[in-house]
This record gives sequence, C-alpha cells and structure tokens, in this order.
Amino acid sequence: MKKLVSVNMNTFEYWDNVYSDEIILNKKRIALDRFYKLTTLIKDTSTVVDVGCGKGEFVQYLCQHKKNINCKGVDFSNIAISYCKKILPNCQFFTETVYSLSNVIKEQVDYVTALEILEHLDEPKKFIIEVSKILKKKGWFILTLPYNNQILGEHVYAYNFKDIIDLFQSPTWLIVALIRYYNEFVNMSILVQKRI
Repeated sequence: MKKLVSVNMNTFEYWDNVYSDEIILNKKRIALDRFYKLTTLIKDTSTVVDVGCGKGEFVQYLCQHKKNINCKGVDFSNIAISYCKKILPNCQFFTETVYSLSNVIKEQVDYVTALEILEHLDEPKKFIIEVSKILKKKGWFILTLPYNNQILGEHVYAYNFKDIIDLFQSPTWLIVALIRYYNEFVNMSILVQKRI
C-alpha cells in the first residue's frame, strides 16, 4: 500500500463540515448498482454494522431491501449520526471512531460493511483488528474501496489486490473474493470471512 499523504485531513471537524453541507444541499451518496450487489451478499434476518456510515444511505437501502434485518451504523461525525437518527429512527446509530467499535457494538454481528472507508485511515490494521472483535465466527466483512487510486487529500493510502492480501494475512481472516469493477473510477470489492 502506498502512503499518499503525511497528514490525514480526515478529522471530526472536516467530516462534520462535509456532512453539514451535504444535508443542507440534500446531496446523497448513493451508488445503486453497488448497493444492490452488496445487498445480495447479506441474508435476511442478519445483524449488520455499517462502519463509516456517513448519512446512512447504505443502511437505509438495506432496511428497504432486506426482511427483518437489524442495521446499525457507526461514524465519528456527530452531524452525520444526528441526521441518521432522524431519518432512520428504527435503526441504531453510534458516534465512535473505527478504532473503538467494540465500545458501542457490544454483541457480535453477522456482517460488517465498510464502503469507501479503508483508504481514509491512518491505521488500517488497527481497524481490521477492531472489526474482528465485533464480528461473529464465520461472519462476513464486506469492503469497497478505490483500486490503486491516488487521489491526494482525503485518501491516506492507495491499495491494490496485493496490499489487501497482505493486510488480511492472518489466521483470523479468509479472503473469499477480490473483485475489480469500473464506474467513474476503478474500484474493488472485498469479501472476507472471519475464520476464528
């Protein structure tokens, strides 16, 4: 993985400002084709935690397209989480960093999703360890991120398939699928199962 920036601009304040502007402008971060494909991987009646949920677009999509699903969202932006609680009162949302998920998610869950999050993190390994704490044995970790994208600014690291394989090199994880796909950028989806 290639480090792109020396100082991470992904602060609480930065994302509160981004989400505040998006709420005022009614801007949605919806990728229906990707949401649809990811939703097909998730079984009805599951418990799902969307990490870095932002304004809750994926959580909302899941709740609309899956039966009896228990969705939770975690983001470190107070503005985003307040908004989520208003538009999705039947779901649980928590303000927390990706490095402290087990502070707010007390039970082990069936799925953890992280859509376009990993590339923003200073300590991706620490995040993956935290995910393993809240995921059931044989549970699924679903990630999407840019493929070898070197956008300066918000992105701290650029990843390719080898980087992902190295990152999940552990007895805890089994990489089941690495998929590269194209939309306005080249992206990848990763499906990882917790083995132990």
